[in-house]
Amino acid sequence: MEKMIDFISEIYQVMGVIVAIFCFPLVIFFIISVYFKVFRRNRKKSVNFAVAFVVNLALIGGGSFLLKAFSAIAVINEIDEIASGHNFSVKINSVDFSSGEELVEDFVSRNVPPKVSGSHPTKKISVEMKSSLGEIELELFRDSREHNLYWVWYTGYRGTHNGSFLVQTDLFSDY
Repeated sequence: MEKMIDFISEIYQVMGVIVAIFCFPLVIFFIISVYFKVFRRNRKKSVNFAVAFVVNLALIGGGSFLLKAFSAIAVINEIDEIASGHNFSVKINSVDFSSGEELVEDFVSRNVPPKVSGSHPTKKISVEMKSSLGEIELELFRDSREHNLYWVWYTGYRGTHNGSFLVQTDLFSDY
């Protein structure tokens, strides 16, 4: 059975095509709506195209939101599964990390406060987790405002997105 993380990775690979498929009709609807509104003065057709435009835009936004949420869940589940394997080890910036179990608890607990608007990712920390059940590589970036909040990017997603989400931990203060 295919893992959820692999399935979402495949979706990310074709995300550009999916967005193009939805955006092309969106642009056409917008142009036609403007044409009927300005040149033909036909309100009914203009309203129909405007509704189609809004529905298409909502589908793109909702689909992106759901994909981002599912990708975070898939990465967290993968981390939890790898941590349950034999010989579990964690490396931070290619150096062995002794608090691997505590780090997994921070990921799984998902006790993350809402991100402050205007903050951005700063210092990069590479995290590699391995066990007999597999391995996963992540890139964490410290938040510019809250130094115990990290932006997590899974490097396995290819395409236009990386499945970023937030995790709060005090374990990286020395990095």
